[in-house]
Amino acid sequence: MICQGCGQALDHGTRFCPACGTSTQASCSACGATLPTGARFCPSCGQTVGEGSPAELASPSADAGATGSGRERKVATILFADLVGFTSLNETTDPELVQALVSRAFDRLSAEATRYEGSIEKFAGDAMLAVFGVPAVHEDDAERAVRAAFEMQAAMRDLGLELAAEGRPELGLRIGVETGEVLVDLGRVGVERDRMVTGDAVNTAARLQQAATPGSVLVGAVAHALTRELVEYEELLALPLKGKTLPVAAWRAVAVTARRGGRRAPIGIEAPMIGRDEEIALLKETVRRSAVEARPHLVTVLGSAGVGKSRLTWELEKYLDGLPDNYVWRKGRCLAYAQTSYSAFSDALKVDARILQDDAPEAAEAKLEARLTELGDGPPDAGMIEALRAVVGLGTTARLQRDELFDAWRRYVELLARQAPLVLVQEDVHWADEGLLDFLEYLARWSEGRIVMLCLARHELLERRPAWGGGLPNAATIVLEPLAPQESAALLDRLLEGGLPSEVRDRVVALADGNPLFTEELVRMFVDRGVVRFGNRRWELSRRLEDVEIPSSIQAVLAARLDTLPAGEKRVTQDAAVVGRIFWDALIAHLARSGTAPVRDALRRLRIKELVVPREPSILAGASEFGFRHVLIRDVAYDSLPKRERAAKHLAVAHWAEDILADRTDEMVELLASHYLAALRYEEELGGTPPDRMADLRRQTYSYARRAGARAADLYQLESAAQWLTLAVDQATILEMPVRERAALAEEFYLGTLGNVPVERLLAALEDAIRLLEGLPDRTGDDDQLLGRLRAQSSHCLLNLERVEEARAVLRAGIAALEGEPTSARALLRARLGWTYWRAGPVAEARPPLELAVDEARAVGASDVERWAIHDLGIVLSRTGDLKGSLPFLTESFRLAREARDHILVARCFVNVPAVMWENGSPSSEVGPILQEGLEASRRAGDRTTTAWIAQNIADQYFERGELREATHYYEEAAAASRAVGDEPKAAVSRLGLGWVRYFKGDLDAAADVEIERARLTTASGLDPQGAPYEAMWESWRTWREDPNAAMLGLRQAIERLPGSPVIDAQRWLVRMALRLDDANALATGLEGFRIVSRHASGVMRHLDLRWANALAAGDKASIQQLRGVADEMEALGCPLPAADALADAALIAARNGIESGDFVEAARALYAGCEVVPILGPLPETRWVEPRAGDTIAASV
Repeated sequence: MICQGCGQALDHGTRFCPACGTSTQASCSACGATLPTGARFCPSCGQTVGEGSPAELASPSADAGATGSGRERKVATILFADLVGFTSLNETTDPELVQALVSRAFDRLSAEATRYEGSIEKFAGDAMLAVFGVPAVHEDDAERAVRAAFEMQAAMRDLGLELAAEGRPELGLRIGVETGEVLVDLGRVGVERDRMVTGDAVNTAARLQQAATPGSVLVGAVAHALTRELVEYEELLALPLKGKTLPVAAWRAVAVTARRGGRRAPIGIEAPMIGRDEEIALLKETVRRSAVEARPHLVTVLGSAGVGKSRLTWELEKYLDGLPDNYVWRKGRCLAYAQTSYSAFSDALKVDARILQDDAPEAAEAKLEARLTELGDGPPDAGMIEALRAVVGLGTTARLQRDELFDAWRRYVELLARQAPLVLVQEDVHWADEGLLDFLEYLARWSEGRIVMLCLARHELLERRPAWGGGLPNAATIVLEPLAPQESAALLDRLLEGGLPSEVRDRVVALADGNPLFTEELVRMFVDRGVVRFGNRRWELSRRLEDVEIPSSIQAVLAARLDTLPAGEKRVTQDAAVVGRIFWDALIAHLARSGTAPVRDALRRLRIKELVVPREPSILAGASEFGFRHVLIRDVAYDSLPKRERAAKHLAVAHWAEDILADRTDEMVELLASHYLAALRYEEELGGTPPDRMADLRRQTYSYARRAGARAADLYQLESAAQWLTLAVDQATILEMPVRERAALAEEFYLGTLGNVPVERLLAALEDAIRLLEGLPDRTGDDDQLLGRLRAQSSHCLLNLERVEEARAVLRAGIAALEGEPTSARALLRARLGWTYWRAGPVAEARPPLELAVDEARAVGASDVERWAIHDLGIVLSRTGDLKGSLPFLTESFRLAREARDHILVARCFVNVPAVMWENGSPSSEVGPILQEGLEASRRAGDRTTTAWIAQNIADQYFERGELREATHYYEEAAAASRAVGDEPKAAVSRLGLGWVRYFKGDLDAAADVEIERARLTTASGLDPQGAPYEAMWESWRTWREDPNAAMLGLRQAIERLPGSPVIDAQRWLVRMALRLDDANALATGLEGFRIVSRHASGVMRHLDLRWANALAAGDKASIQQLRGVADEMEALGCPLPAADALADAALIAARNGIESGDFVEAARALYAGCEVVPILGPLPETRWVEPRAGDTIAASV
């Protein structure tokens, strides 16, 4: 008779195994009832008991080795786990609570075991047995079991924290693991938690578990032999185990040190990770949730240099690599200098497509298309190919807009995530260009699928982007703080076998201040200098610490280590530092002017000394790729080079890249420009360089800077484009480049950097180019066209500097200089002249030059000028009162912009077209969808400026309609978007809107806040004449309670100062105030304004406004029902607040005519309440105005 729990032979008649306590009574697999020996059917439920069933296996005659019994011998790994504290818990706690706690624990533990494809064999009280290798054997079953054991201990630590927070008793966990031959009952394999394996490995694992301390994992000899290359172990003294004749060898598992299959960490001999349990648990859970929920997540790990960001990422990579499920892991790094656009994302993409740095363009493109075909369901999408070509530097024939680039890259990432859950690691994001930061936030907001973006950064990221990840519900930030002193001490104890002498340990803990890298480097320095030596199985102090100069910073420690290197090794680190964080042996050999053999030998020694690490795969064919173990090592090595040598090395790197990567220089222009610039700056600083050599260096720098600026502009890296093009302009000036080249560069400078370079700097470059072209004796027709464009561009700068008349003078001179046949440049000059009038006034004078610009642009096919001039003409018509006439122009420009994929004009139309439609009186059902489409497009494009304008327009419309909660939401979004781009005046406008909302809700204290924002806005940008009626409207609301006459007078004067301007809201408030004060002149002014607008507006809302004003002017009994009709139609159109106002007016007129007004008052009150608004002109019923008295004062009533 054989025990089904541990495999021990039992005497006949034994009811429970004396070794492990397992019952020998067989049970029914269907209902669990005890089966009599030899039973063929269950006496309780009638279930058939087949051959090899529990009843037969429990019988004395069962032959454990029978081959026909449904049993099989297998090599499997057994994991035995036992809860610590279960017995005492039983003694002091209610049984139901005990069961709940234990079930909660076992649910967590079984989830971790099954994640590694372990089978749960059974639960017995406080113990659990899991089997790895049954029913299917894997070559790494032992590794899976040990990894699962680590995760189970981590799960128990998390559960312990939860229980402590709940005030419940904590539980611990002991685990034993062993591998060996077992007998598997195949008939029970599919039955959950049934006894299915027997053998010595089961017994050994159970005994190892009993010998383990709580929180630890003990592993037997066979499991250790199978995993020792993958897991760090602490060897224990042989353990005397119950049931074993001889002591059993055992090891305590410390940490997984390699990826699956034995691939080691990229940082060599690995120090343990201490004090980061919560952080790694959060990362694991985030990846798990992303995979399960198919939702993207953005996780940013922030910490100072050396605090352990890369190590945390390595631990996650090891964990995911050990899981049975596949994960896609792609990684890229941002560089402190010599960085290409979107470098970290581009790196990840090239690795995914297996594109090498020195691949010919045709080969790289073929690899890209092949990868797209592999990922997709059909032929590659042409738009996606163009976008990917652009980011990997293959060039593109299509001029893609930024939102098109982002959308295509997003779709590529989603294709990757369709294969398996994706972790996209972006390192050193604090050095990322602005475009990459925008793209990562875009990806987090708009992507779909199993994607985790893991960004590693120093705290400087938040200085650049204070709102990084803000507003994204799927974004999280992990801040890595320095280790506590006790954690640093534990790190040291684990770093070196036998531990350090206490004097050394205490000194290191004090100096390192919780920085793991500093801690490790100090230890290495002590070892290198012979301060400590290993003997008698422990480290001993061999020199007095007082005799050793101990550096006080990590940089000083690294410098000290580099100083101890042999000259050849140090020279290799210095040469590599010039290349950057990542480098190749072939390039270092070129810099050293030696063969690759000595360089590889030096790199091997540096690898052993843990200063550099190999990187696979290399992105250069035939060259091995390496990286500095930490960027600080690179920085220290670079700083140790004399500046003259740095200049020479940078030039040598540039020449090598031009030679080796000749076919891919378009991709490498930013890198080449960086190296030439570095060499130029050092030569300028040091002086003494021969003039001809200096001029040649300057020309090379100019050439690559100009190309780098163009590439950055094509990828919408506007800050990078500004940096490179500014440099190119400066160098062109110094070099006195040919006039035509400098003029063309000035136009590139304007088009590529507008908004990212001070306007004064742009203007200076444009005016210099204009002066040079004007003095050119052999000027051609093309020169004249360029000169005209430069004048138009300079006028734009002048207007932004509020030099309006100078701008117009430049434009008129440009138009006069291009007499004769129509030209695109003259059309542009006319369009820009019209623009200056509608921007700075008088608006009416903008129309003639804009109409001429449209005609001339059409005549010469200048479609870009045409669509912009049409747009501006529509704006001018709307501002001069012709709303109905403006809409055809605006909608036509919108259509043309969409067709031309002119995303800047499309964004402008999304702001202006619905704004004019609303002024024209179009209902919200027509205006709202356009606004929402525009808002969605601007959000996806990361265009915060347009987002601010559209959100503001949406908020204003909700406010006017009386939907204040929605208005609040969009005012807040508009303010946030404005702050993000540094537009404080625009943010102040949005905060004004929020103040109005509060005031309309009855918060009279909001008036003070609004006044503060008004003052701030006026100080920042001055008072916009077009905004004067709105300012007066607010002032009238604020002063109405104390001085109604003054309130109405100020509003009337503001309207009269802008005749013909369709300020409908202001006119509506004017006629309502005039009704209460019985001011016929003010009523007539407002009514005339409505009549003017209605003649030039076609929307239903404007005609309702006119009917409303006519009814107020009449003030008779018939007007009461007219107002009732206006209110009903307003409410039906989704405008409850104007409807309430119309009913309030009807109630007042009814009272004046001696008609019962109660129904009107109640109806108005109901609408006001639904809007959560108090009547601004006073509470209902308005008895004080039944007998109107000019200048009456309204008492406080809200």
